[in-house]
Amino acid sequence: MFSRIGLLLCLSLRLTAADLRAAAEIVDITPPAGTRMWGYTGRDQGGTGAADKLGARILYLEGENDAVAWVDLDLGRTFGRDAMDWVREQVQVSIPHVVFSATHTHSGPEVLESYGEARPEWEQRALQAIVAALLKARNNAQSVRLGFAYGRSEIGYNRRLVEGGRVTMLFDSRRDGRRASGPTDPTVAVLRLDRRDGTPLAVIVNATAHPVLLGRGNLRFSPDYPGPLRRAVERAWNPGPVCFFLQGATGDINPLWPSEATTEDEAVSQLGERLASEVLRVANTIQSRPAATGRVEVRQESVLLRSRWGPLDFAGEYRLLAPYVGHIASLLQVPVTAIVVDNAVALVTFPGEMFVEHQLDLRKRSPIRDTMVAGYADGYYGYFPTIEAAAAGGYGANDVMAATELGGGESLVNRALILLNSALGRFRREPPPAR
Repeated sequence: MFSRIGLLLCLSLRLTAADLRAAAEIVDITPPAGTRMWGYTGRDQGGTGAADKLGARILYLEGENDAVAWVDLDLGRTFGRDAMDWVREQVQVSIPHVVFSATHTHSGPEVLESYGEARPEWEQRALQAIVAALLKARNNAQSVRLGFAYGRSEIGYNRRLVEGGRVTMLFDSRRDGRRASGPTDPTVAVLRLDRRDGTPLAVIVNATAHPVLLGRGNLRFSPDYPGPLRRAVERAWNPGPVCFFLQGATGDINPLWPSEATTEDEAVSQLGERLASEVLRVANTIQSRPAATGRVEVRQESVLLRSRWGPLDFAGEYRLLAPYVGHIASLLQVPVTAIVVDNAVALVTFPGEMFVEHQLDLRKRSPIRDTMVAGYADGYYGYFPTIEAAAAGGYGANDVMAATELGGGESLVNRALILLNSALGRFRREPPPAR
């Protein structure tokens, strides 16, 4: 087995100065009909089939000093910790860091933190296919250029209406979207990784809205609106890139129902295509450039948070919530990751449903102008409301789904800022000399 020093020597032999290498792969992880669905309590039926394939998109990125792989899943949450660690163990000789994130579709299969019996067959097959795709991507990595730009698309609304100290939840996208008045983040961030000839190898999209256009009554597996978004982007070039969708801080953000849509399927297509139109407009303005430093800095830490509620009886009143927060213990090691590419682009991950104000705060305070934020990464720990939202109340703010201690979201943002500044070398490693 190679040591980390051996891996770094291998990287240095493969790379020239200030070089970045990347590769992208797609794996089909669509489960069979009959698999239980995740996303809405009380929907006990198995899925009847797939309206659209579910995928795992693999991005491998290698710098002169380190390498990382990103696994972007069409699931409501990432796989459990044991499953993710199993994948990491299979590739650790070649890939020192593997980050998982989920698009948070509510039309995906049930995924649990752990299973009383064997892991479901569809999940084990998916994990094995992801391992193969990770190794293939690592072997096929090529030099890339990078470029970044921002756009804007109003795809979401804040589903919390706070009036006179009372919170009303606006869950119905068709009826409620235009009544909303709370904060949103219409930012569309686009990172292009181009081959040397300037054609895109990967397009990474970061936007923010719950994928819940397909409602509780839907029994077909689907990525929801990220599906048509990615399809449109991947078909816009020849050869086409792999399009990644990094779901942002959607804890209080629902999707806006397109005014022209009369069915859920139409809403999915139209919102996805509307977002794709802005992504393509932005992507086509990007003039990618060669790497300046060729460095990939990865910082990962766990923040110790207490459970807000202590032990709960998930066999009783909270039985329906067990697949979502039943695994949360009294003390939690909550992972945060910051990846800095070429000292110019940052990707930050949180493991749950951050309220959008956390994302806005992080972007504002980040030392790196071009910062992407992905929720639902490396696990699922419920909702992370702001302190003010928890005081006001409402779903995901002052109930069982807000499972970690008050101020937990603020703690995670602060830790991410520390990791970003650390990746830039902005902290002292030892105290100054005594005078």
